[in-house]
Amino acid sequence: KNRKENVDIKSRYLYNEVVIINNIFGGVRDMKKKIGLVPKLIMGIAAGIILGSFAPEAVVRVLVTASTLFSAFLKFVIPFIIIGFVTAGIADLATGAGKLLGITTGIAYGSTIVAGQSLSLWHQMYSQHLLMQVWHHK
Repeated sequence: KNRKENVDIKSRYLYNEVVIINNIFGGVRDMKKKIGLVPKLIMGIAAGIILGSFAPEAVVRVLVTASTLFSAFLKFVIPFIIIGFVTAGIADLATGAGKLLGITTGIAYGSTIVAGQSLSLWHQMYSQHLLMQVWHHK
């Protein structure tokens, strides 16, 4: 019993030390000013404008190339990230998750097909209408 009390006293002592150290460093961490995401974005845009205005053309070309590559990478990866989150969310559901995933995928795929076909049809009709207007004005 005496040994168990010693262990309890030591563990309480260590716990108290950890809490004190955490409070000290946590206080230091809280003293640093945290900048939100939107201000960081605004500062990044401003820095890009300034850098683009004063940097040599070769530097700007390299940065534009990197930006284009990164943009293409994001456009490629984002749908997979979304599918991953949707799949994980549906997998967390209890019963009928596979069926729900199939229905969701079908609706998304179907709406994409309908939107593409509608746009194609609208463009075809509208371009013919514009062409007819141009010919009538001559």
